[in-house]
Amino acid sequence: MLFALSFALLLFPQTVPAPAEPMAENTFDFSGPPEGTGFASDRSGRFVRCVPPAGQSHTPEFDAVCRDVLERNAKARRLTPLNRAAWLKGLSLSGGPRHATFELDVDPKGRVARCRVLRPSGSPSTDEEICIQLSRHAHFLVARSTDGNPVAATYHNDVQW
Repeated sequence: MLFALSFALLLFPQTVPAPAEPMAENTFDFSGPPEGTGFASDRSGRFVRCVPPAGQSHTPEFDAVCRDVLERNAKARRLTPLNRAAWLKGLSLSGGPRHATFELDVDPKGRVARCRVLRPSGSPSTDEEICIQLSRHAHFLVARSTDGNPVAATYHNDVQW
Protein backbone atom coordinates (compact mmCIF):
# COMPACT_ATOMS: atom_id res chain seq x y z
CA MET A 1 0.00 0.00 0.00
CA LEU A 2 1.40 3.37 -0.96
CA PHE A 3 1.15 6.29 1.38
CA ALA A 4 1.72 9.86 0.42
CA LEU A 5 4.38 11.63 2.38
CA SER A 6 4.19 15.33 2.82
CA PHE A 7 6.81 17.52 4.34
CA ALA A 8 5.59 20.67 6.03
CA LEU A 9 8.19 22.80 4.32
CA LEU A 10 8.13 26.30 2.99
CA LEU A 11 9.04 26.71 -0.63
CA PHE A 12 11.93 28.97 -1.51
CA PRO A 13 12.38 31.77 -0.90
CA GLN A 14 12.02 31.04 2.78
CA THR A 15 11.23 33.73 5.29
CA VAL A 16 12.14 33.13 8.90
CA PRO A 17 12.24 35.42 11.91
CA ALA A 18 15.63 36.46 13.16
CA PRO A 19 16.59 34.45 16.23
CA ALA A 20 16.18 36.27 19.55
CA GLU A 21 19.79 35.41 20.32
CA PRO A 22 22.56 34.42 17.90
CA MET A 23 22.47 30.67 17.33
CA ALA A 24 25.60 28.95 18.60
CA GLU A 25 26.04 26.80 15.50
CA ASN A 26 25.21 29.56 13.00
CA THR A 27 27.06 32.81 13.38
CA PHE A 28 24.64 35.16 11.62
CA ASP A 29 24.46 38.82 12.64
CA PHE A 30 20.81 39.89 12.69
CA SER A 31 21.27 42.85 15.04
CA GLY A 32 19.67 46.15 14.08
CA PRO A 33 16.18 45.65 12.63
CA PRO A 34 13.10 45.61 14.86
CA GLU A 35 12.09 42.42 16.66
CA GLY A 36 9.96 40.21 14.44
CA THR A 37 11.80 41.07 11.22
CA GLY A 38 12.07 38.10 8.86
CA PHE A 39 14.81 37.31 6.38
CA ALA A 40 14.13 35.69 3.00
CA SER A 41 16.72 33.51 1.34
CA ASP A 42 17.20 32.20 -2.17
CA ARG A 43 17.72 28.55 -3.21
CA SER A 44 21.38 28.68 -2.21
CA GLY A 45 20.52 29.83 1.33
CA ARG A 46 21.81 33.38 0.75
CA PHE A 47 19.87 36.06 2.59
CA VAL A 48 18.34 38.34 -0.06
CA ARG A 49 15.79 40.59 1.65
CA CYS A 50 14.23 41.63 4.93
CA VAL A 51 10.53 41.32 5.70
CA PRO A 52 9.11 43.90 8.13
CA PRO A 53 7.41 42.64 11.30
CA ALA A 54 3.66 42.02 11.09
CA GLY A 55 1.73 45.28 10.87
CA GLN A 56 4.73 47.31 9.75
CA SER A 57 5.78 48.34 6.28
CA HIS A 58 9.02 49.18 4.51
CA THR A 59 10.30 52.63 5.39
CA PRO A 60 13.55 54.30 4.31
CA GLU A 61 14.93 53.75 7.83
CA PHE A 62 13.94 50.05 7.88
CA ASP A 63 15.38 49.52 4.39
CA ALA A 64 18.70 51.16 5.39
CA VAL A 65 19.02 48.92 8.45
CA CYS A 66 18.04 45.94 6.32
CA ARG A 67 20.73 46.70 3.71
CA ASP A 68 23.30 46.88 6.52
CA VAL A 69 22.22 43.47 7.89
CA LEU A 70 22.31 41.87 4.44
CA GLU A 71 25.79 43.30 3.79
CA ARG A 72 27.07 41.96 7.13
CA ASN A 73 25.67 38.54 6.22
CA ALA A 74 26.69 38.58 2.53
CA LYS A 75 28.81 35.44 2.91
CA ALA A 76 26.40 33.73 5.30
CA ARG A 77 24.13 30.93 4.12
CA ARG A 78 21.35 29.14 5.92
CA LEU A 79 21.25 25.36 5.93
CA THR A 80 19.42 24.35 2.73
CA PRO A 81 17.87 20.90 2.23
CA LEU A 82 18.51 19.11 -1.07
CA ASN A 83 16.24 16.59 -2.85
CA ARG A 84 13.79 16.18 0.06
CA ALA A 85 11.53 13.90 -1.99
CA ALA A 86 14.17 11.15 -1.91
CA TRP A 87 14.82 11.25 1.82
CA LEU A 88 12.14 8.73 2.81
CA LYS A 89 11.66 7.02 -0.54
CA GLY A 90 10.96 3.33 -0.11
CA LEU A 91 10.01 3.67 3.55
CA SER A 92 6.80 1.75 4.27
CA LEU A 93 4.61 3.83 6.55
CA SER A 94 1.31 2.39 7.71
CA GLY A 95 -1.33 2.98 10.34
CA GLY A 96 -2.05 6.49 9.14
CA PRO A 97 -2.85 9.20 9.45
CA ARG A 98 0.15 9.86 11.64
CA HIS A 99 2.64 12.61 12.21
CA ALA A 100 6.18 12.80 13.57
CA THR A 101 8.46 15.79 14.15
CA PHE A 102 12.20 15.32 13.82
CA GLU A 103 15.39 17.32 14.33
CA LEU A 104 18.61 16.77 12.44
CA ASP A 105 22.03 17.99 13.53
CA VAL A 106 23.97 18.63 10.33
CA ASP A 107 27.76 18.81 10.29
CA PRO A 108 29.79 21.46 8.43
CA LYS A 109 30.00 19.10 5.43
CA GLY A 110 26.19 18.95 5.05
CA ARG A 111 25.80 15.43 6.41
CA VAL A 112 23.42 14.34 9.16
CA ALA A 113 25.37 13.84 12.38
CA ARG A 114 22.37 13.04 14.60
CA CYS A 115 18.62 12.55 14.28
CA ARG A 116 16.09 12.95 17.09
CA VAL A 117 12.35 12.47 17.03
CA LEU A 118 10.89 15.46 18.90
CA ARG A 119 7.24 14.41 18.58
CA PRO A 120 6.82 10.65 18.13
CA SER A 121 4.31 9.12 15.74
CA GLY A 122 3.09 6.57 18.28
CA SER A 123 5.15 3.78 16.70
CA PRO A 124 8.70 3.58 18.11
CA SER A 125 9.85 1.28 15.29
CA THR A 126 8.54 3.73 12.64
CA ASP A 127 10.20 6.66 14.40
CA GLU A 128 13.49 4.74 14.49
CA GLU A 129 13.20 3.85 10.79
CA ILE A 130 12.48 7.49 9.90
CA CYS A 131 15.70 8.56 11.65
CA ILE A 132 17.69 5.77 9.97
CA GLN A 133 16.41 6.83 6.53
CA LEU A 134 17.01 10.52 7.19
CA SER A 135 20.53 9.85 8.47
CA ARG A 136 21.31 7.92 5.28
CA HIS A 137 19.56 10.03 2.66
CA ALA A 138 19.16 13.63 3.85
CA HIS A 139 21.64 16.00 2.23
CA PHE A 140 22.12 19.75 2.59
CA LEU A 141 23.95 22.72 1.21
CA VAL A 142 25.99 23.65 4.26
CA ALA A 143 25.27 26.62 6.45
CA ARG A 144 27.95 29.29 6.39
CA SER A 145 28.84 31.92 8.95
CA THR A 146 29.20 35.63 8.21
CA ASP A 147 32.84 35.01 7.27
CA GLY A 148 31.79 32.31 4.76
CA ASN A 149 33.09 29.32 6.70
CA PRO A 150 30.96 26.13 6.85
CA VAL A 151 29.25 25.64 10.21
CA ALA A 152 27.12 22.97 11.87
CA ALA A 153 23.39 23.65 11.96
CA THR A 154 20.09 22.15 13.05
CA TYR A 155 17.10 21.33 10.83
CA HIS A 156 13.54 20.68 12.06
CA ASN A 157 10.65 19.24 10.08
CA ASP A 158 7.56 17.04 10.10
CA VAL A 159 6.63 13.80 8.38
CA GLN A 160 2.93 13.14 7.80
CA TRP A 161 1.31 10.02 6.39
